[in-house]
Amino acid sequence: MKTLKRITEDLIRNLEFLQTIGVEEIPFKGGSRQAKGDHFKEVLDREIAGCSRCPFGSDPVVRAYCGTGGVSARVVFVDGLPGIEQGEGRAFAGRAGGLLLDIISAMNLKKEEVYFTCAIKCLPGETFQSVLSVAMPCLSYLEEELKNISPLVIVTMGDIATGALLGGDATVRNSRGRFHRYMDTKVMPTYHPETLLKSPGLKGYTWMDMQKVMAELGTKPS
Repeated sequence: MKTLKRITEDLIRNLEFLQTIGVEEIPFKGGSRQAKGDHFKEVLDREIAGCSRCPFGSDPVVRAYCGTGGVSARVVFVDGLPGIEQGEGRAFAGRAGGLLLDIISAMNLKKEEVYFTCAIKCLPGETFQSVLSVAMPCLSYLEEELKNISPLVIVTMGDIATGALLGGDATVRNSRGRFHRYMDTKVMPTYHPETLLKSPGLKGYTWMDMQKVMAELGTKPS
């Protein structure tokens, strides 16, 4: 449980971030967590849309926006880069997203308990190593999402998401199966659904990882 000091520090950081991107007034008083979360996501979407923090931002193949899901989610699933779905950048696009929904259903998690986002917010068409080395400033957007949502567990799926949050040398192969920490939140690396579609034999390892996540959440499989 967060202390009053931690809550106050998080609030100050969020307000300072909003001030840096030109927000001078928050047009609501009180209101639901959902309404506040939706507003925060709208603000962050506008910032990402005009991002020029790295060379990729000026001419991306596709740009993703703030993640989707419950603003008070217990678990945040982090993709590395956005895929293209219906002409827009999405975390876990296409068949990979369908498989992830199957995994979440098997974990007995409700829609409002999960949130999907990308570690890097645009698709630059470059190699894994250059993406991590040049686009690290993009992680500040993810940090704002995580501060706002305060999940119990973060699941990084694939080497890009895992390397971005845990360090460039971290991969799924050398990190999965145990919890790590990012911003004082437990992180479980595991294989990306796209990898599982190509190599179904790895599904058992991902399910073992998700069982540890369920134990942390106190839930049982459906």
